[in-house]
Amino acid sequence: MKIEEWQRNSAAAILILVVAISIIYQYPMLLGFDNALLGNNQIDNDLEPGQIAFTKNTDTGRTGDVGTFIYPITDEEHVIITRTIIDTRIEDEVEEYRIRTPSGEDTLWISHQNLESTAVITIPVVGQLIYLLRTVPGLLFLVAAPLFIISLYEVQKIQRELNKDKSEYNKTEDYYEI
Repeated sequence: MKIEEWQRNSAAAILILVVAISIIYQYPMLLGFDNALLGNNQIDNDLEPGQIAFTKNTDTGRTGDVGTFIYPITDEEHVIITRTIIDTRIEDEVEEYRIRTPSGEDTLWISHQNLESTAVITIPVVGQLIYLLRTVPGLLFLVAAPLFIISLYEVQKIQRELNKDKSEYNKTEDYYEI
């Protein structure tokens, strides 16, 4: 199987893209963000499946912002939910946000003190790549296969150079015998 240079370059580009996205997802502070969130089909997440959202810690939000909230279930038990702020109001000199409940069936007002962060930027589809990388087939397809193609190309390149050196050596040897 002969690997062409364009195939090696394509594999290298895929590998660089996968590594870059993985690093940015794991270390969003490299881009100045505080967290990276993935959209999923969970009831506690308002992001679309496959979206990735980069957030900044804040204690204020606006209508339409996607925020991460600490929602108290009991005095000792809390859940973290990602919700879009539907509306804002000031009640008893405290800013509150109207969001969907954790079950998603109703809305409630929650204090700005429960707001952890808001999404600064959301990117569609990239989250699907992160989900794929979390699986064995995804790792094989997006990491192992490009590495194999690159390695195979480099081995073939070394073999060509060795064969070329051997044929030049034979020509030199013939030259001296004359």
